[in-house]
Amino acid sequence: MTPSTSRRRLLQVGGLAALTGIAGCSTQSLLGQDTEEPTYELTIDRLDHSLVEEVLYTPREEGLFGDSAQAALDEILPTGRYTTYGFESLPPDRYLEHDETYYQTEHIVTGRERRERTVVRVTDVPESSVTSTAVTVDELESPSDRVVYFLHRATTFDNTRNSSVEFRDGYRYVLRRPAERESRMATGELDGEIVTVTDNPNWAYRLDISQEPIVETAHTVFAVQVADSRSAFREIAFGDRIDADLSNASLSREARDVLSRTIAQGSIEERGDLSSGFQSLLRYLNLETDNSVNGQLLWYDGELYRYGFYAQPES
Repeated sequence: MTPSTSRRRLLQVGGLAALTGIAGCSTQSLLGQDTEEPTYELTIDRLDHSLVEEVLYTPREEGLFGDSAQAALDEILPTGRYTTYGFESLPPDRYLEHDETYYQTEHIVTGRERRERTVVRVTDVPESSVTSTAVTVDELESPSDRVVYFLHRATTFDNTRNSSVEFRDGYRYVLRRPAERESRMATGELDGEIVTVTDNPNWAYRLDISQEPIVETAHTVFAVQVADSRSAFREIAFGDRIDADLSNASLSREARDVLSRTIAQGSIEERGDLSSGFQSLLRYLNLETDNSVNGQLLWYDGELYRYGFYAQPES
């Protein structure tokens, strides 16, 4: 069941207030009665490790993703394969190192298979039905709390952009990863429980947990060797991951001044019409004023930097 009309209106009003607060604009400005100049912010941070270290993949430490990722790495390096059902165990196109040889992850779909899965759905609960025995989402361990949050966001905002939430006869979350299948949510202990997302009982759900046969896609990952030495791999990493390769000599004086100030300060911001030096530097960094990016890599006079650009349009 999707949220009631009154709840959705409340969310829309709250969302408008949040957006105006984040943007620093008044409600009148959103209605066209006031304007604020567009803002542009460039951030640059010097990295204290090498490019090779920057691009090599390391599994996250948390169990939800780390366990299946580490299991995959143990199987595929140097020449094996590892198959999971309904999810990919490793991110695509990640670089790996094993015995001073370098690899890149590749994924293929190798079929489908029917699997028994734990499926979680939520149903809106009216405030009058929320009692003191209701469980708050903060009381749930990870990853059980994560499941509730994803379903809350999906049903509230009517979207399934997060691939973990599916739209089948309402919204559902399928427990697929090892940590999810071993969680409290998977035991069925929480079936029928009422969970509140915040202290406000307007956001309360009854959990419906069931076992269902699901046809899952088989995702197989393996490693392709790309280099047999660190120096050879560095050239690959440079060509593939460096977004801008600059030197003092390649920059105009104005752009060089702005770049030096940004590196020294960590960030620089301009509003309205951009200075010629800022505009010039954005071109050197392959940035556009209508597109915000993050995590870009810059090689500048023999040193490695990470940079991002935030563009807030006129309000």
